[in-house]
Amino acid sequence: MKASLHLSPFICARMARATSRFLLAGAMLTLAAGISSQASLIAYYNFDGNTLDSSGNGHNGTNFGATFISSSLSFNGAGNYVSLPSSMSSGLSAFSILLNVKTTQSVGVSPDWQNPTFFGMGTSGPGSRDLQIISKSGRAGFYSGLNTGGDYSYTAGPAINDGAWHSIGLTNDGTLLKFYVDGVLSNSTSVNQALASTPFYVGALDAPFNNPTASYFAAASIDEVRFYNNALTATEVQQLAVIAIPEPSRALLLCGGLMGVLLCRRRRSTVP
Repeated sequence: MKASLHLSPFICARMARATSRFLLAGAMLTLAAGISSQASLIAYYNFDGNTLDSSGNGHNGTNFGATFISSSLSFNGAGNYVSLPSSMSSGLSAFSILLNVKTTQSVGVSPDWQNPTFFGMGTSGPGSRDLQIISKSGRAGFYSGLNTGGDYSYTAGPAINDGAWHSIGLTNDGTLLKFYVDGVLSNSTSVNQALASTPFYVGALDAPFNNPTASYFAAASIDEVRFYNNALTATEVQQLAVIAIPEPSRALLLCGGLMGVLLCRRRRSTVP
């Protein structure tokens, strides 16, 4: 007597997707290992159900109302944010910040630092060592107070409010702050100061001069937040932008799909 096992198309599709995610995770770990040898990863937040620091350095975040959806964190633009410890970034003059965002938000106001903030900390006064990654009118940008000569803002980056995932990065070697969108250099400005001791917020600006301090909220999904204590090279930023997007690439999805199909066929075969 022979028995057979049949799996539904739904189960097979889930298996294929899980396989593709496994392959994607492996690729990310391989690349991250290579990059970490050149620049130290201080904190890493993959938002896979928590706001813990996956780098092992203990810079765990505190979640204020954001929702975990599909291995990312969703912010409603009306009070959600994650607070990160100031010990992660205080006093650094060389660093890199990378994160993935998905948004349809089109808010555009003046001054620039009052726009939706994906990652930021604020201080009071020009050149007071604050920093933000923002969007204005749907375009990626940043605001920097890392130069004693005054603040600098850039809001003419590529449009990112198309509801797709985009990689955004800042690198600072102590003299030049560079801004990247999807692995491509978009803007740069000179700097001559280290970061202040104010904690960074994800999904909002930590603005000690406001009450409450959390302000200028982003309506977005945010994922794969990385903070390094060195300036990544343009090549490293580009490589991370290619593989760090949460959705599997077509090539990986195809590979995962083929493996899933093979697994399903094996299970459907007749066994003694």
